[in-house]
Amino acid sequence: MIVLEHSKCHNALNAWVATAATLGLAVLLLRLSEAHLMLFSLGGSCVILFGMPDSSMAQPRSLVGGHLIGAATGLILTDDQHEAPDGHHPS
Repeated sequence: MIVLEHSKCHNALNAWVATAATLGLAVLLLRLSEAHLMLFSLGGSCVILFGMPDSSMAQPRSLVGGHLIGAATGLILTDDQHEAPDGHHPS
């Protein structure tokens, strides 16, 4: 049987509550929009931010920078898919 220290259990519970609250708020806000796929990215970020707060991935530069790179890539690829077969954007 594995016995966890009280502080580890307390930290895990705090991380779970913070993640659940953040994702719950996100679900409420996303019901107002059409951006449901954004929830997957936010879920992964919550796990990193609240579950491993001392990790280098949870630092603001990594977290925000990763989202900005991902968003830019998504916008570029979405724009490329809307081109007409002759290479022109539809008017």
